Amino acid sequence: LGVGKDKTIGDKNTYESFVSFGSSGGTFTNKDTVTDIKPIVYRKVLDRNEPAIPVDLLENLGMVWDAYETQWNEHFKLAKEYFKANGNLLVPDGYKTDEGVRLGRWIQVQRQNYKSKANASFTQERIDLLESIGMVWNPFEVQWNNNFALAKEYYKVNGKLSIPIRYVTNDGIKLGKWIQHQREFYKKGKLSPEQIKALEDLGMIWDSYDKQWKEAFKLAKEYFESKFNLPVEDVYNNGASKLLDAIFEYLEE
Repeated sequence: LGVGKDKTIGDKNTYESFVSFGSSGGTFTNKDTVTDIKPIVYRKVLDRNEPAIPVDLLENLGMVWDAYETQWNEHFKLAKEYFKANGNLLVPDGYKTDEGVRLGRWIQVQRQNYKSKANASFTQERIDLLESIGMVWNPFEVQWNNNFALAKEYYKVNGKLSIPIRYVTNDGIKLGKWIQHQREFYKKGKLSPEQIKALEDLGMIWDSYDKQWKEAFKLAKEYFESKFNLPVEDVYNNGASKLLDAIFEYLEE
């Protein structure tokens, strides 16, 4: 708006225009400056001979000098209300408030600002404010730790981590699928060394199909040797015919 160092702006007519705008319910944000009072601003910029008006008179009308700061504070207030209602700040990306504010998207932007450190306006003060209401900078890590705790409980009860893929906890967590996803992440190198060790300490089998095959072969071997009283190794050493005869006999049965 071309505010001078003496904190003054415009002439009497400009001020009266602001008063009219404010009294009609307008709010002095950056958007309003561009649309509703654009002629006033242009007149101030072009005419440097206008007598000044004290800025505090405009502030009494509710002038917002930093619209972005005001907007951030308003979003933070909504985030604080969400935390009080839900006990956490794990806001879904698509979540909107009753007023239509995209709070989930705003939370995601704050995480990006925290990670990149590129936004100068994202100060330590804002970081402290968000952390005071339970801000989670890495929600995926929190989710992983929560699911791992459930896997640990399963291991304590069952003595193994061979969880059926359709297994669901009492809380509705698809723990079986989560374990399967960890195997996929392991193959793609997406698990940290700490996560790998934590799972292996619970007896994690990274290739469940290989384990199942070996267990099935062990049972088949035991059956063959009990049926024919002949070690499988001897069959291989003396030719495959006996093994084939045994297989056909088994199929006939």
